[in-house]
Amino acid sequence: MIDGLVPDPGDSSFAIRGHAADERRAAARETGLFPPPPGADPRLVPMPISAFDAPVPFAAVRVPRTFVWCTRSDMGAQARRAAARGWRVVEVEAGHWLPLEAPELCAALLLDPRALADRP
Repeated sequence: MIDGLVPDPGDSSFAIRGHAADERRAAARETGLFPPPPGADPRLVPMPISAFDAPVPFAAVRVPRTFVWCTRSDMGAQARRAAARGWRVVEVEAGHWLPLEAPELCAALLLDPRALADRP
């Protein structure tokens, strides 16, 4: 997982990050779409607000998991959730948009989260 949400079965984004709900709902009130931040990379597109509201149904499975926390993001609480659930947490000095900021590093981490240890 790259700097994302760590839900439990049935959670929604807003259930996990309630502090973001009012702001995002207000921003999406007219169109139903939550816009990218001002000045964001033009490849980012608005997201349907329903993506944040909808619960995520899934059955938990026992597999090794790694959470890559981009330490310049506000996802520290998600890194702590991951650690509390037994996930390995790897920290990288980057913002939330790692795939856009450092695509090579992002790809290396997806292929092998230990790749960070091999960086100078």
